Amino acid sequence: MTRYEKLTHYIENVIEGMDFKTMYQYIFDNMLYDLEHSTTDEELDELYNEYFEQDEIQEVHKEPSA
Repeated sequence: MTRYEKLTHYIENVIEGMDFKTMYQYIFDNMLYDLEHSTTDEELDELYNEYFEQDEIQEVHKEPSA
């Protein structure tokens, strides 16, 4: 078994054993750590503005609810 196969098999099994709350917390913690340690303030501003600008564009294009 290759290293990649061992890693993916391990990861898949850990994920299968998680409930939604645990999985959410794990993803949140990993994203927060990654962004805090590998993103400059300028990159973070760009990510933030791009993400929320897309959200705002989608909201504008939604049809009004009746």
